[in-house]
Amino acid sequence: MNSFDYRDGRLFAEDVDLTALAADVSTPFYCYSTAALRQNYEAFARAVPQDTLIAFSVKANGNLAVLKTLAGLGA
Repeated sequence: MNSFDYRDGRLFAEDVDLTALAADVSTPFYCYSTAALRQNYEAFARAVPQDTLIAFSVKANGNLAVLKTLAGLGA
């Protein structure tokens, strides 16, 4: 599954129409997909030895929802 895709020329994040969201919240804005974070983390975790510590720097992205998602996945 691709978490970001185009449907009828409009970009969606999961099932959220980003064109409509941009009209509601104004631009620029950040849009994160929990599904995309999960997919990418799991792909990375499969690519490294099982006992590898996967650490994420808070300086890289201090968004609490992103940090909570990654922590919940084991980062």
